[in-house]
Amino acid sequence: MKAMVELLVRREGTPPQIQIGRAAARLGRSPSNDIIVDVARVSWHHAVLWCESDALWVRDTGSTNGVKVNGKRIETPTQLSVGDVVSLGATEAVRVASLTGAAPPTTLVRDLATGVSLAVRGTLRIGNSPLADLRVEEGDLTVHLDDDGVWLETADGLDEVPHGTTFAVGERQFIVEHGADARVATREVVPNTFPIRISTTLNGVTGPEAQLTDLDGHSDPLLVSADNAAVLLHLLVQQLESDREAGAANPGWRSDSDLNSGIWGRRGELDPNAIHVVIYRLRKEFEAAGYDPRCIQKSRRRTRLRVAEVATR
Repeated sequence: MKAMVELLVRREGTPPQIQIGRAAARLGRSPSNDIIVDVARVSWHHAVLWCESDALWVRDTGSTNGVKVNGKRIETPTQLSVGDVVSLGATEAVRVASLTGAAPPTTLVRDLATGVSLAVRGTLRIGNSPLADLRVEEGDLTVHLDDDGVWLETADGLDEVPHGTTFAVGERQFIVEHGADARVATREVVPNTFPIRISTTLNGVTGPEAQLTDLDGHSDPLLVSADNAAVLLHLLVQQLESDREAGAANPGWRSDSDLNSGIWGRRGELDPNAIHVVIYRLRKEFEAAGYDPRCIQKSRRRTRLRVAEVATR
């Protein structure tokens, strides 16, 4: 399921419409939002839009002046139809332009010991990290769902798993399976962009380096200077910067083969999991410094950054 919404309050250089999918799109005054509505009485993080169960939904994220659909204030997640207008406080922000496609069957991960099932909506992290969707005593594994299938990501790489596959995280056993098509709106899992600025250079004091800044001011700046990691971030920043300038609808994706060549030269790295190892270590470094590691999105053969601001120097 995908939706197109028309932006009724636009900034210079922004497209007239934006596509909404399974990943949530945040609305508000903050520069880190996916849809920026820089108007007085609109909250910093005001509302969120996302697609789920063959429908487009909107939810108030604790704003001061509320969210309205066609002039009526909402108190719970609300399903939207073509032509509906969503207002942030008194400001009309977006109009639903179109709704297309059917939602794919729900993918679940079930804990074989407890019987509890969790829906995979983009990513599902299982481990002992505070950011894990399901906390376990030991281990760290992320389940990815994309158009190519279902994938398990560990420190060793990315492996495709068909439905019916069992896997372990620590001493816990899980199974990937299809689930019923729930018709209730759940919370969003991963925003389209994170409130992070990344600037990179290949000519730092000691070589390639990348600087991370938390735009919400919750974490101290982070300098990444390990050669492979800094070059990877530089290539991803270049791609996102270029795609945004071109107005691409789904910006930032760069193929793993391109990243391989950019990091290790024309012959590339012989180990196909080398890129995954660099990304895994980068995410660990981000998380230790207080940055959300999900800002690096990994798919089967490509990678991208989901951050609010990028720059090369």
